[in-house]
Amino acid sequence: MRSFLAILLAVLVLDTARAERIISALSAEKVEINSNFIGTDMVVFGSIERDAATVSRGAGYDIAIIMKGPPAHVVTRKKDRIFGIWINREARSFQSIPTFYALHSNKLTADLASQKLLAKKQIGMNNISFSLINGGTAQQQKADKEYIEAYRRLKANDNLFQVDNSSIDFLTNHLFKSTFHIPAKVPVGEYTIEFYLFNQGSLLAETKNTFQVSKAGFEQIVYDYSRNQSIAFGVVAVLLALFTGWFGGVIFRRD
Repeated sequence: MRSFLAILLAVLVLDTARAERIISALSAEKVEINSNFIGTDMVVFGSIERDAATVSRGAGYDIAIIMKGPPAHVVTRKKDRIFGIWINREARSFQSIPTFYALHSNKLTADLASQKLLAKKQIGMNNISFSLINGGTAQQQKADKEYIEAYRRLKANDNLFQVDNSSIDFLTNHLFKSTFHIPAKVPVGEYTIEFYLFNQGSLLAETKNTFQVSKAGFEQIVYDYSRNQSIAFGVVAVLLALFTGWFGGVIFRRD
């Protein structure tokens, strides 16, 4: 019993001696989208804090920072050419996929930690978890890779999925920053920024911040009205379209 307590005490002491934490901050807590929004930058800062008992790390630290947009259900469709016309055929539905994903790190993703740990924390574009809404057998999920790769490619083309493995700037040995670009097509909602601290492949600490992306001005009024009064919004949209068509015909008609 005494030997067990001694071993437990030694483990606790060693764990305490390796205790680090990340103190993080963002350059803004809210991003507003208006009619002339063309994208913006978000600067994130971090500080690696150690207590008095923490031993120094000879190999230094590695950092991974992930910015994620609000999760959503997504449907990917495959087009086939039938009688010379491209039409949607098969489709796959996935749940809780981030609408925006950006990874910044100070080295290649595969060099940060083991593949098992990277997959668990969804660090890296290829480690984003895609779960079928209706499940599926292992063979079906293997066939779904084509749909997953297509979705990743389309998101990357719109700059909504980003990976930059040389974007962490260490201002000192323990103070760092990175700048994320938020594109114009970014969806609204609550965003999270996850910080991961590594040393020689081991995860030492992690923390998370949040910020909001929302519409502002007239765009916000229209957005809220379309969500809260969808039927009335649809009626107004139809009436406005009819009036615009009639008014255009009056102006441009030939007498």
